[in-house]
Amino acid sequence: MSSATAVTRILKELGIALENPPIVGDLLEEYASGRSNWWLWRQALIIVLTTGWGDLWHHKLLGLRAAATGLLVILTAGTVKSRLTAQTWADGLVVFWVLTLLSFMLTGWVVGLTHRRYKAAMLIAFVFYALFAKAWVYTSHFQHYWNMSEPYKFFVDAGLTLLGLVCVLAGGVMPRPALFAETAN
Repeated sequence: MSSATAVTRILKELGIALENPPIVGDLLEEYASGRSNWWLWRQALIIVLTTGWGDLWHHKLLGLRAAATGLLVILTAGTVKSRLTAQTWADGLVVFWVLTLLSFMLTGWVVGLTHRRYKAAMLIAFVFYALFAKAWVYTSHFQHYWNMSEPYKFFVDAGLTLLGLVCVLAGGVMPRPALFAETAN
């Protein structure tokens, strides 16, 4: 899949291509004139963030609902993950992290599915909530993360947090299944 196809698909799945088709056309036209892949992805990210931020600014209560929905899903998925990793067959760090990242993807998918009209904005709302919550954890456990006997602990945790949030966004752009697709009557 080419970068242009991937960007178009992501923008379409987030609803941006449907709300503002000329911006996607202009983006692809510029890319076709010789711009780099880096330029295309950077511009797509800027479009998603500015559109999402604008929608979130106008729909603040919906953003709170998206954060609450995401929190409910991540807590439920965390409970299921804890039960699964307690099983003897699920011992190991790899199983734990695979289940963790899958729970983040599920969270992004549910937030996106329940907020289809403003999907980008609501995913941004949940990611900001998650970053705020994690920043609180970092500050409240400052001594734990800056223990000199394990100086790498903060950076590993921060990297895994960012990976989790990328999984939320990846789950959010996953297409909805045919069961939830709107029928044209």
